[in-house]
Amino acid sequence: LLRPHVVWFGESLSSSVLYKAFQVSSSCEIIFSIGTSAVVQPAASLPLAAAEANAKIVEINPDPTPLTSYADFSFRGKAGEILPLINKELNKKLKDRKE
Repeated sequence: LLRPHVVWFGESLSSSVLYKAFQVSSSCEIIFSIGTSAVVQPAASLPLAAAEANAKIVEINPDPTPLTSYADFSFRGKAGEILPLINKELNKKLKDRKE
């Protein structure tokens, strides 16, 4: 039986993984919060740690969450529909920059 690389409810992240997550979040320029309730700690604090370091927050979720009011960009819908649209626009912008 293979275990997926996830943390199940009731389990804790190792302190080294948690430390690294906050370290990376505090040094990123943009953070995506996708398909989460944004209430389960400590993961729910990662976008806020990024925002404190002036990162932009992009939220993609069918419903508003406690993170919505902090998000710089908030998209309502399914990630499988919204992410391809964002990818398409970003690729278009990158192509335009090269020309």
